[in-house]
Amino acid sequence: MANKRINDGFEGNPSRRFYLRNRESVLKRTGAYQRAHPEQVREYQRQYKIRKFGPPVNKTQEQRFLEKVLPEPNTGCWIWIGTIQKNGYGRAAFGDHKSGLAHRWSFLNFCGPIPVGFELDHACHLRCCVNPNHLRLATHAENMKRRRC
Repeated sequence: MANKRINDGFEGNPSRRFYLRNRESVLKRTGAYQRAHPEQVREYQRQYKIRKFGPPVNKTQEQRFLEKVLPEPNTGCWIWIGTIQKNGYGRAAFGDHKSGLAHRWSFLNFCGPIPVGFELDHACHLRCCVNPNHLRLATHAENMKRRRC
């Protein structure tokens, strides 16, 4: 009786054949290999993501912001379709792992800094609107007076 060779890759159980054919990719998924060669594993994973999803697209903060805006043709409002807080104001990322109010981000990037002692008032009275043309500078007293109307 001839000895059966399992190592030739064509005989033996299916899992053994899979391992022999895909030895390199199987090893890259084991914890011992990952701990021993972290740079190679990171590069392998990066190449895998590029093959699967294509090259990464680097967007500016303005492009990411405008993806979450829905222009409303009748009033001219830019409706924020991103995260909305319970009080009705939108929430946006400022970069560097910081977030804040979306209308403030819009005013800061499209109009300039907000002076000390002033707040932003929505001329359209819609809290989720981030159109910088609908935002005006007002003191706290003016902002509260307009809110009551």
